[in-house]
Amino acid sequence: MSELRQSLEVMGVAQYLFAASFLGCYALAIGGFFGPRSRGPVALAALMSAVGFSLQTPNWVHGFLLTALAVISVGLFLASAWILQKLLISFSNYEVDQEAADTTPSNGFTRKSPSPHPLLTGSSAAQS
Repeated sequence: MSELRQSLEVMGVAQYLFAASFLGCYALAIGGFFGPRSRGPVALAALMSAVGFSLQTPNWVHGFLLTALAVISVGLFLASAWILQKLLISFSNYEVDQEAADTTPSNGFTRKSPSPHPLLTGSSAAQS
């Protein structure tokens, strides 16, 4: 690990540019920003940036390990965001109508009728 830290300490401008280009292109390639036809060239640009970053490091193995660490970190972030989304949807006011989701092109969500706030129903403080 100390050798990997030394590789990080001596990074130059070219390595920073390759790393930023890789992270940006990788995020665009796996995200939904571009359509399916545009993801291939963006993924190729990410791959070329990762190779350029690895070749610019004093030891190419350290560059490969840092690139793999970045990919794993983005994957962990996406997994935690997906789990958080599923938890928040389960606790929200929305419920999935599975029959409507299967038969209609809508997103399958129906809004529950909101319940009135307990402080606003029948309290004397809310009436004055």
